Amino acid sequence: MKKMKVMFIAALVMAVGVVNAAPFGGDEDVKYAKNLWTAMVNSSLAGRDAIKSRPYTGQHPHGAILDTIEGPINLDGRLYNIIIKRNYGGPGVSRDTVANDPAK
Repeated sequence: MKKMKVMFIAALVMAVGVVNAAPFGGDEDVKYAKNLWTAMVNSSLAGRDAIKSRPYTGQHPHGAILDTIEGPINLDGRLYNIIIKRNYGGPGVSRDTVANDPAK
């Protein structure tokens, strides 16, 4: 009987560990995210020199002002089309302020 209790407790601990394990964020996911970001930067779709579109008025929950671009990226030797939507909000935000200084 004591052996059964120990096995039950061990099984319960293992089950709790599986339930609490994150479904994402492992080494493979982090590597993919880094490769994706690099591909986006190389295509001028992200980063300091990213292409900007003409800002437009958004609506809840997306943001007061939006900037959306799309384009192809090469990721791990394959071509993908992606869409990037930037959301802007806060006091004083407008299409003009985002167009003139999106980082502000």
